[in-house]
Amino acid sequence: MNTTSLVLPLSDLEQIASNIGSRWNMRGASQSLPDGSFAMDKVFISTSMATVTICASLVDVLIGEEPDEVVSITIVDDPVEVRLASTRGRLYFQFKDEIVHSISIVRDITRRFVGEKCEWTLIADRGVIFELESGSLAICTGGDFTTDFFISTSLTGERLEVPDFRNLWESTLEERYETTRHLIPIEDLLPRTS
Repeated sequence: MNTTSLVLPLSDLEQIASNIGSRWNMRGASQSLPDGSFAMDKVFISTSMATVTICASLVDVLIGEEPDEVVSITIVDDPVEVRLASTRGRLYFQFKDEIVHSISIVRDITRRFVGEKCEWTLIADRGVIFELESGSLAICTGGDFTTDFFISTSLTGERLEVPDFRNLWESTLEERYETTRHLIPIEDLLPRTS
């Protein structure tokens, strides 16, 4: 069985995790809808600890015997994105000054079956969820084949709608795809300290 892993590296996880306990400032994207629910390629978040940008890009992955482009996310420091979003008025201040209580990673696992045999597995991080004092914020890609981000929020006690595009893999008579989604607390992905 062939496994492809497009998960955030430890350095990216540590950069995002450093925001736990900090005060939320804002989020933004230079290319987004006016209501902030959709962005292309990049979304940044800013807290009292740091400003980081979640980026999406397409990478070539061998699926079976054919290469295909699949989205991969990374965390970067991108002051140009912050400046562009500010200039274009694409800043969103919901949850301002609230404490970031926890952060989770949205991880999808897609398996390709030929008959009953699993031939290929894709493990990919698809987004980040921030839990704040009065609610939650999810920033997730629009599926496995696009660099678009969907952003959703909810108040405490409401259900957070995490964008879910897992059914984009098309099964045929010869092969089928199964995707499972996992919301993993970021602490569970970091090395334990004594």
